[in-house]
Amino acid sequence: CIYSIGLYEMARVREEFESLFDGARIQLEYMRPDKIYEALEQDRADLGLVSYPASTRELRAINWRLEKMVFVCHPSHPLAREKMIRPGDLARADFVSFDRGLQIRRALDRFFREHGVQREVAYEFDNIQMIKEALSIGQGVSILPERTVRQEVAEKRLVAIPIEAEGLVRPVGILLQRRKKLSPAGERFLEFLQERRT
Repeated sequence: CIYSIGLYEMARVREEFESLFDGARIQLEYMRPDKIYEALEQDRADLGLVSYPASTRELRAINWRLEKMVFVCHPSHPLAREKMIRPGDLARADFVSFDRGLQIRRALDRFFREHGVQREVAYEFDNIQMIKEALSIGQGVSILPERTVRQEVAEKRLVAIPIEAEGLVRPVGILLQRRKKLSPAGERFLEFLQERRT
């Protein structure tokens, strides 16, 4: 799994699956997207969860869910009082971004180009948890999947505001090896995941 699927969410999914299917055990590992592709191609994993999934010669991508993206900042940030954020509002703010090598960064860069916004990147991180940490100490603003900040918003450590833009979502998918059939437990887990898209 990529880190941003969330330890809490996947721990809950694993616990529920293992309680429904007696004797089934799921081993979860969190890693960067490129390492997930590599683990599958080298037969070190049965399936993977990634954002911006792409099929390859060796792997098949199945769309799992679309995650709404939102503007995120510290509650004391001047934009925290807004009801809706326009893309242009972010030109004036220090932006905490993903590393350039990640698909989500490329998607956000494209979003800003399409809206004619040049933003100031203050920090770059390779995972959402580090971005949330920077935001929670007031070190800038970001755009993140809404579901990844629910806990921090509930605890009032961060504020999430809708963005005035069509189609700003993060696709998440399941990767499978083309040449290897899943075990019966793996097939059940795949079906279980597909039933729990939200």
